[in-house]
Amino acid sequence: MLLTLNVKNFAIIDNIQIDFENGFTVLTGETGAGKSLIIDAISLLFGERASNDLIRYGEQKAIIEGTFSNYDDKIKLFLNEFDIDYDENDCLFIKRELYANGKSICKINNQTVTLNQLKQISEYIGDIHSQLETFGLINPKNYLSFIKNEVIDNTLPLYIESLSNYKKKLNELKLLENKIIEDTQKQDYLIYQINELEKASLSIDEENLLQNELKVLSNSENVKNLLVSFKEIYNESDALDKIYESISLVEKLSNIDERFISFKSIIEESYYNLEAIASDKLLNTNFYDFDENRFNEINDRLEAVQELKDNVFLRSDLIENLKKVYDIERLAGKVSYGTVTARDMISLKNSLQQLPAIKELIGNVQSGLIKDLYSRLDILFDIADLIDRAIIEEPPLSVKEGGIIKPTYDEEVNRLRTASTEGKTWVVNLEAKEREETGIRTLKVGYN
Repeated sequence: MLLTLNVKNFAIIDNIQIDFENGFTVLTGETGAGKSLIIDAISLLFGERASNDLIRYGEQKAIIEGTFSNYDDKIKLFLNEFDIDYDENDCLFIKRELYANGKSICKINNQTVTLNQLKQISEYIGDIHSQLETFGLINPKNYLSFIKNEVIDNTLPLYIESLSNYKKKLNELKLLENKIIEDTQKQDYLIYQINELEKASLSIDEENLLQNELKVLSNSENVKNLLVSFKEIYNESDALDKIYESISLVEKLSNIDERFISFKSIIEESYYNLEAIASDKLLNTNFYDFDENRFNEINDRLEAVQELKDNVFLRSDLIENLKKVYDIERLAGKVSYGTVTARDMISLKNSLQQLPAIKELIGNVQSGLIKDLYSRLDILFDIADLIDRAIIEEPPLSVKEGGIIKPTYDEEVNRLRTASTEGKTWVVNLEAKEREETGIRTLKVGYN
């Protein structure tokens, strides 16, 4: 309990000493008399943070001292931990000094301590309950002290052990959940990489198509001017209308001279062909606006194509490695939808095992496009390694056939496999083991 409180130069308080007796103490007084300051002073002894605004006007230092008796044994543990001297029968002395420069000093039994150390000790000294505040009641550290008895003391070790096991299993569950999330993210990233590789695939006619597109972009203004002139011939000069009129004239001539009949069919065919051309969307000048991003993209791609064409050995090695890569996008999709077979997983592993060699091959290229692909290519070693460690090289077609997981992968799987294939022997061995452990010689283990 608090025996004595000394307060000096604290707010409006000059210097007071309050001695507390056993029992209930009430502080009374009109508003502004300083009742709450006494509570504030005690709270500083309990480790609350202080402000130099609380120092009495004109003073350089405020001092709050408290003397406590009959303190909890847990406090003695903290005193030993913090190397604070004390006597079993002595009181506990706590002192706070506040300075005008903002400095604050905490002392216990005349030894300087940190504010955090003071807080840890004061939690077992007392608590301050103001309006709407019940900190001690809601502090988990105090729960057991409210219901402490012999039953609790006997049960607590078992509870702590059970709680520890629960937390361990909970942590394992979270690790598994995080692993699932991580695997899903890697799968999504794998699909993304597949799409990127497909975008980078080269076709036989791609170089010619790209060069033609580059040529058009390089001459976009000239193409637009020519198109404008072309459309003026057919639109503004009424060229098509005049050709159509010529058909009527040739028809009249053919009525007189049959040799003009062939002229009519030729002119009619030409008219309809020219009319179709004049209305073709290819003549739309908006299609030929210069696109700088596309221009740079084509140049980068042509650079990559040219480097692969020039480097015969690189191209040959890449082809050989890519021949061993299966349809990864299809395999990843089957993994995602849960329809993948063990043989699919082996195909996926064999494909992923080609990635390190492919990445090494493109590591020394000069093309910016391939360099970017190199920097973003994840070889996914962990996934390939997991499949390699878990699944046999030639698994059965159906999961129901069993025998998919390697014997060296997991002891628990081996135990369950043995139980399923050698069930009777396993039950006999289990029965013998249980008899030995329990001491019940007549114990029987059965199964359905």
